[in-house]
Amino acid sequence: MGLIRKQFFIEPAQNRELKRLAAAAGMSEGEFIRESLSARIASAEKAGQWKSGLDALSGAWAKRDDVQAEAVKLRRGWRRRLERLGLADKPGR
Repeated sequence: MGLIRKQFFIEPAQNRELKRLAAAAGMSEGEFIRESLSARIASAEKAGQWKSGLDALSGAWAKRDDVQAEAVKLRRGWRRRLERLGLADKPGR
């Protein structure tokens, strides 16, 4: 694997933790940083996939003209379920 050299500053506390965590993992500080960076990139990509999926769904109700009525109906259903479970707030609370 071809590597590119990067230089950056970290805080003293970060340096102490980097040394400790890399030693505990049995790897060099550079290996630890590369692995951490790869995990962060994978996490960001996964978050982006989730967001793009959500964005694709966001237009699902765009052409409906009964959104308000449907929301009221859904809330009533939730309220009935909560009442059956004994979890609904009592009036006046």
